[in-house]
Amino acid sequence: MLQGGVWCMHTSATTQLPHTLPALKAVLVDDKIYMADVLSNDIIVLDLATSSFSRILLPQGVKYHTLHTILSPADDASGLYLIHVHVKEHQLCIWLHKGDNWLLVDTLCLHQMWANLRMRDHTLEDEDISYAYISQVGDNVQFVFLKTMCGCILYLDVTSRTLHKVHGMTEKDRHFSAIYPFMMIWPPIFPALKDDQARQGSWVEMGQPETVST
Repeated sequence: MLQGGVWCMHTSATTQLPHTLPALKAVLVDDKIYMADVLSNDIIVLDLATSSFSRILLPQGVKYHTLHTILSPADDASGLYLIHVHVKEHQLCIWLHKGDNWLLVDTLCLHQMWANLRMRDHTLEDEDISYAYISQVGDNVQFVFLKTMCGCILYLDVTSRTLHKVHGMTEKDRHFSAIYPFMMIWPPIFPALKDDQARQGSWVEMGQPETVST
């Protein structure tokens, strides 16, 4: 924990694991950290308040996959979303864990939404969404970023159940595939530079013509 510019230990906890865990995508929800254990197919929960570990079984029929499954915090501090793509069925399922139960909140047909997108964008006629994986997801599952094998990045608006193409990668930039979504004001408003007048004066002194408004 960073406090007063100094790192200090907030809490510590230990547990025994049957195997070495690979790199995990941790999600912080209130005072709990959720980490998906790919090998045991469940979710490890670290409770920071009690310094204890627990486990949550995945929903029935869901097998965790690094490319097809992702966790996301819910608006309610006690809730956790799990988003999973069923590749064979071309479906994206949204689960909510609250209390001790999983609730299937929504199921979206990617195949149908992809067909609708291709009708609007004819440049996608040769693209294929038969294998799409999750790149990022927004808080409370408002949106999901998907990436296809052909390098096409798609924005899925969960509320309107609509796909949008946001980027088409070329061979040169396919390895630059990390997405970090964030919210901002649009159009952006940039602050004025403090030395703006001094810079303008230097520009005039260097012999550049000064613009006069009439």
